[in-house]
Amino acid sequence: MYSVAVPPSSVDGIKRLAKTLKRERSIPHHQALEEAARIAGFENLRHAQRQLESGSSPSLYPVFLTAYWREKGRGGRETLRIELPTPLPQIVRRNQLNAVRQLAGFRLDADDHLERKLDVERQDAAQHCLHDAADALRFMVATGLVPVTTQAMYRKLRFLQGMPGHDHPSEWLDEVSGSWLYMDEPYKHHGPELLDRRRIWVRDSNLFVVAPEWEGLYAPGRSVPYLVSADSALLARVTRQVATLSAGTSPLPWAGESDRYGTGFLSPARKAASLKVRRRPMPAWRGEVRHGATPYSRPIGGAPSRWRPAVAMPIEMHLKVGPLLHGLCNSKLPKRVHDALSAVRCELDNWVMAEYPGDAMSQEQFLGMYYGEYVGPIDGVAAQLRTISEVHDLLRRKYADCPPLKSLLKHLERARIGLEKSG
Repeated sequence: MYSVAVPPSSVDGIKRLAKTLKRERSIPHHQALEEAARIAGFENLRHAQRQLESGSSPSLYPVFLTAYWREKGRGGRETLRIELPTPLPQIVRRNQLNAVRQLAGFRLDADDHLERKLDVERQDAAQHCLHDAADALRFMVATGLVPVTTQAMYRKLRFLQGMPGHDHPSEWLDEVSGSWLYMDEPYKHHGPELLDRRRIWVRDSNLFVVAPEWEGLYAPGRSVPYLVSADSALLARVTRQVATLSAGTSPLPWAGESDRYGTGFLSPARKAASLKVRRRPMPAWRGEVRHGATPYSRPIGGAPSRWRPAVAMPIEMHLKVGPLLHGLCNSKLPKRVHDALSAVRCELDNWVMAEYPGDAMSQEQFLGMYYGEYVGPIDGVAAQLRTISEVHDLLRRKYADCPPLKSLLKHLERARIGLEKSG
């Protein structure tokens, strides 16, 4: 097989690789040429011809990765610059970020900048998460794989959860061929017996598995990546491609920019578009009261506070409302109605724990509310509608008017309308 440990650096080399790809993957010649050009670091064959015939090397595009940290009254911003042969928007789309473990929690701030939404707890942790994100982007560039994001594909790959000893999995898709690749990264302590069971399971499932010469993405040096697919040609290609990626077992020296916590980062692309630094949402001060509401969630930089009514509802009312919602959620209801009622139930459970912390509420009382002992279903649409109205009236009378309560009552109103339409 043709090896791409060193990507082709000439048009002739791209054509030779295309012939191999055409044979291995049974794809049309023009499609193989485009794929070979991309492996060589170009956008497409035309881009490769234009660059190589003019004597230019593949363009490198700067990408900036930013994370913020807070620790014991200290804080800062870390920004890492890397260079990739493909522009960032062509590597990962906005809706794909959370499907990649190392990119989850980042947002696309500009065409050249990914910013982590929430603070991390230490400076070294911020730097580490940026190195992990950079490794994930390099993996995607090297292989051309994109993360699986559709429910249909997730359902198709669900059977892989039955593979013995699978751990830290990620699902990937080759958009050119339509083939999928499942990367499993268990820790190294797996013994020969488990590995034998895995091999038997893979064989019986008509799949192929490869352990590439590569440290992987999850925990380089501590876990072992295995590539699984029904497409042996895709496995062979990705195995060669990841071999070109550098190992990440030892901590890399920090070569990025470190600045004060309050300073945002303005990337060149954002600056060229005459845009300012995007302001991050920040939590409110604990104990603050706005329009009859007070924050109750754990304050963390990058996330707005969650709010509850500033004045608590009597605990006796929680003991009455809780079982009513519990019974409704155990009833046979349309999904949209059930989801709306579950949201109300969950939020009230959060509120009561914030209203009566510590010993202010006994364990027995807590178990008698929203998620305690089983409450039987409420049968019949008429009885269910009466129960929803009762919960609505109790909350409206026992809580002072404020935005969080209005939001909760809207959920109940949506549940009522949905249930009436279903009847």
